Order: sequence, then C-alpha cells, then structure tokens
Amino acid sequence: MRAVVVAHGDLLPGDRAVIGEGDFVVAADGGALALEGWRILPHLVVGDMDSLGQAGVERLARQGVPVAAYPVAKNETDLEIAVARAIDAGASEVVVLGALGGPRLDHEAANLLLLADPGYDGVRIEARRGATRVRAVRGGRTLDLAGPLATLVTLLPVAGDADGVRTEGLLFPLHGETLRFGRARGLSNEIVALPARVSLERGLLLVFKRFAELKKDASGGSPEERRNAARGLANFPGQALPTLLKLLEDLEPVVLVNVCTAHKASALFGKPEAERPADSVGAAGHNHHFSLNLHAGNDTSFPTNLQTRFRAGSHSCGQAIN
Repeated sequence: MRAVVVAHGDLLPGDRAVIGEGDFVVAADGGALALEGWRILPHLVVGDMDSLGQAGVERLARQGVPVAAYPVAKNETDLEIAVARAIDAGASEVVVLGALGGPRLDHEAANLLLLADPGYDGVRIEARRGATRVRAVRGGRTLDLAGPLATLVTLLPVAGDADGVRTEGLLFPLHGETLRFGRARGLSNEIVALPARVSLERGLLLVFKRFAELKKDASGGSPEERRNAARGLANFPGQALPTLLKLLEDLEPVVLVNVCTAHKASALFGKPEAERPADSVGAAGHNHHFSLNLHAGNDTSFPTNLQTRFRAGSHSCGQAIN
C-alpha cells in the first residue's frame, strides 16, 4: 500500500496531483488544511492540532475523518507521528508532501533527517515538493535515479562519511570514492544518460533530485533552445505533455503520427480534429493509456522517434528514443 502524508510546510498547486485514488492519506496537523483546499478528505489526521485548531478538528470530525490528537509537549514531530501511523496501517511506500519550506528551518532539517531514520529500513520514503524529490540510500544499497535527462542530482552524506560511492549516468561520475561529511562535493550533479543510479558501500546519503524546469519564456526561444528543452522533458512526468507539445508545435517539419487517448485530441493539441491530418488520430477508446509518437522529418538533431506513454491517474510515463 502507498501512503501520502501531508505536512504543514510549503505546498505547490501541482503537488495535488501526487495523491492517487488508492492512496492512504494521512494529514499531519495543519496538512489537513491543505487537503481541505484540495477537497480531499484524509483517512486520518494526527498531531497536536496547534495549526488545525479546534474548529478544524470539529469540522473534519463531522465529515467522519478520524482525528488522533497528541499533546503539544512530546518527543516526536507531527510529521514523524504521521509517517509512523501510515506504516502501522500497512504502507510499504510513503510519499511526504509539505515537509520542505515554511518558516521553521529547524523543522525542515528534522523532516529531511526523518527520511534517513534506520527504523524505516525496508519502507520506501520520499519527500516531494514540485519538481524536487528527496530519498535516502544506505550502505550496501543501490538507488535508481529515475528521471529525465538534465535532472539535477545532489548527494549529501548525513551520518559521517559515505564510502565507496559509485554512480552511473551522471555528468560527474564517482568510482568508489568517499564523500566527506560536511563537504559539498556531492552538490549539483546531473543525469546525462539512462539508466542512472547511485550506490555506496558504507554510510548514508540523502539523494536530492530536481527535474529540469522549463523557463517561462522558453516556448518563445530559438528552435535549438526548444529542441533542447524538449529533450529534457522527454521522460518528464505526465503533466509536462502540454509543455512538450508547445515546444514542438512550431518546429517544422513535425508530424504527429499516432495518438490514443481517453481525452479528446482537440484538448491535447488545441485544434479541432478536422483541422489535423487524418493519420494524426489513432484508435479511440483506450481508457487508461495513450501514446504519442513524434517524427522530426529531416531534422537529424532531434530524436527521430520519441514514444511517450502515460498512465492515467498516476502522472507517470515511460519513454523510448531511437
């Protein structure tokens, strides 16, 4: 089971898409306020309720949401309690929203260190905020760095030195080297090839990933700038599709070969179906998947065959570029 734990830190509007229909949702105190704004009822609210307040507790209780109140004077943070309760409920994967940002830098640091708690060994825990992902990897383990090319990767040792660090697919490779605790050598690496992964023999790393973000004016950039941005988005999560299409729409010649979607093609491309070539729309009625094939004509600087598949509801995609 996957759980999504929502804390009371900074949340971005796009974080709402992380929560799937089958997720077990736990709010850590004021995280329930964000869920209310998203019109999502959590399965459980925990914490000392100093942020949610009595009125919020009563409002959720009237809607049948269980609320577990804890004293303000306690040895754990509300987020720590929420993660533990999610695991007790059977979660083998926990995604944490709202763990980053906010006015309390000490809380943010504690939330990040929570990912490295050895008591959660065997549970996949990841903090997310927008395009940022944070996970921990321990000695003797390997972490696959799923993400598009140009994703920023930072490796920070947090329990003393990290020995025997090896990377694959990164711009600045490590070959069994040591990352010293308190040093910045692991900052600002980049995925340049897939598959990408990191492993270490001893120690503990916090692994930060930040997907490459398109500048607001990039869609109006030169053809080469747009091609480069599109390459970076080729394996980006599903919400990047409109941006990818925007980048490509003025690049000639680009032919949309096949689209299978549960949504109307006009919603994807912004043009009535009658105005597109007959072969641009494929089989209709595929309820759960759609595929997009792009061909860049004689432009050999752009991948000649890019296939992107999205799974409805999970905002995930895969890709193959030949």
